Amino acid sequence: MSGEQLDHVLVIPDGSRRHARREFLRDRLRESPEALREALLSVDPETTSQLEARIADYAGRDTDPFDPSECADLLDAPELRPPRSYLLESYRAGARLIDALIVDCVDTSWPRELSIYAMQPSNLLRSDDEVHAFLRAETEANEHIADDPSLCASVRCRFIGDRALLEPHRHRPAIRTPLRDYLESTHRLESAARGAALQINFLAPYDFVWEIDAAVIDGHFDRTRLAVPSDVDLVIRSGGSGRSLGSGALPLQTAFSRYAILESYFPDCSVAHLRHVIEESAQARVRRGR
Repeated sequence: MSGEQLDHVLVIPDGSRRHARREFLRDRLRESPEALREALLSVDPETTSQLEARIADYAGRDTDPFDPSECADLLDAPELRPPRSYLLESYRAGARLIDALIVDCVDTSWPRELSIYAMQPSNLLRSDDEVHAFLRAETEANEHIADDPSLCASVRCRFIGDRALLEPHRHRPAIRTPLRDYLESTHRLESAARGAALQINFLAPYDFVWEIDAAVIDGHFDRTRLAVPSDVDLVIRSGGSGRSLGSGALPLQTAFSRYAILESYFPDCSVAHLRHVIEESAQARVRRGR
């Protein structure tokens, strides 16, 4: 597979929630042991003691216990809900990285197609703070691209998913306004970004059953009717290898894809790292059953 042949890359940007929890607990730990314990009042005592033991063990090593590339899930407590400000900053960091990757793909002229798994339907069932955070970050990112005429002249943006699931009236009142803002930003971006250099598919809210059902007519499956008809050459997933790798994203299109699993949370990644992964994968030979 040469660089010219690696046409379509799918990015699954996982780890923003864990990043937000880690940053919140890391700040409390830096503040004082007492601040950390107070932050963990909502976590059960057994988890708290295990967390403190891991921190103490890690801090006793020669490595920096606050280095994001080193501590990974060290400071993760899934029961903990970090403040909305931490969630927002983590999701914003991830959104800025996607924007920067888009610019890089335009500048380097490959890949020619980029799919971003931006939202699953189940994401809308998370806490109000988290839904507010990721919708606001995505809305800001959409508006940032739409406000750049030069970039819009180079990229074509499509939002792929069951739009009916985003209708504000179908959801609890607390998230209706951010949903309305997000929907408006998607319509604006699709209207503004009509270029031809890079096709961008934002999968939001994407569900593979929805896509496959839409491709079945009178009981017959028609692949050309898939929302994303092209095969994916490379899947990049952040957040470690211990989770569901594909998460249901484009299962038919990724049947023969190469996978690059990044241990870092997505907000900790960089464009240089993502570009290195793309270029490295482009040099690898792929054999489909041969």
